[in-house]
Amino acid sequence: MKTNLDGTLLNSLYGIPAKFGRYRETGDWYGIIGEEQFPATLWDGPPSYDRPDHGYVRFETKTALESCRYLHVNPGGHITARQKGQGIKDIPGYLKPGQWGADNIEL
Repeated sequence: MKTNLDGTLLNSLYGIPAKFGRYRETGDWYGIIGEEQFPATLWDGPPSYDRPDHGYVRFETKTALESCRYLHVNPGGHITARQKGQGIKDIPGYLKPGQWGADNIEL
């Protein structure tokens, strides 16, 4: 049975302290995250043997997400990379599961 991968499932699998998560393999576009869903994460994939560098960024509040200079939250609420060709890997505080310390980084 195939399971659909999503950010909230990844949070649970890796023990990330967040209420909600979004997943996008390319790390450059995400769906809407509501105010009540924070703290929240954005994932570009789980690490694996052939992709060990994938991970996530955690945001404590919606304000922190909206003020991140590497991302743009459009009027409809979707989240995109500010610059073409970039993704969440370019954000200071990007972590691979098992790394800790980004919870309070100001972006």
